[in-house]
Amino acid sequence: MQQRWAHRVGLHPSVRYETDDYHTALALIAQNLAVGLVPASVVAGWHDPARPLTRIDHLPQAQLLEREVLTVTRTRSRHPLVDDLTDRLSVAVAAVRQASSRAT
Repeated sequence: MQQRWAHRVGLHPSVRYETDDYHTALALIAQNLAVGLVPASVVAGWHDPARPLTRIDHLPQAQLLEREVLTVTRTRSRHPLVDDLTDRLSVAVAAVRQASSRAT
């Protein structure tokens, strides 16, 4: 997904390594050995004042990453908690979408 986004905004990075481990990614980024897109919730846990990370905010709307949020349930064994979670996710996604449209 990150490579598609980079290509869409005109960047053509040379990807040498990939990892799903955010701790490793943050360590590489902090050492200026890599760049990456990392969720804000992960970056919030980074505590190395000697190696601060740079946050890029306010990307133009056309350059924002997109994410699909899907829920899959079994129709035969629906549970009220699953329905409640699905409803809450729908409300949260709508709120994010609305906030995003106001920011542009």
